[in-house]
Amino acid sequence: MAAPNNLELLELAKKYETPVIFGSDAHFSTMIADYSNIMPLVEKAEFPDELVLNYQPEKFLAYLKPTPEK
Repeated sequence: MAAPNNLELLELAKKYETPVIFGSDAHFSTMIADYSNIMPLVEKAEFPDELVLNYQPEKFLAYLKPTPEK
């Protein structure tokens, strides 16, 4: 079962403030954007919305923009 590993990944991403993207891993068209497996883990980890890049397209696009080198 992947749930314990996914929960640990969420907890580490939260700890290190690492943005994530959620995917449904759909194998059939009716399963696209079905996040029913991950959402209980998101709640359990108290994972912050601001670290989920694909909640807001603008945030995702901004993340993709290269930053100037110093």
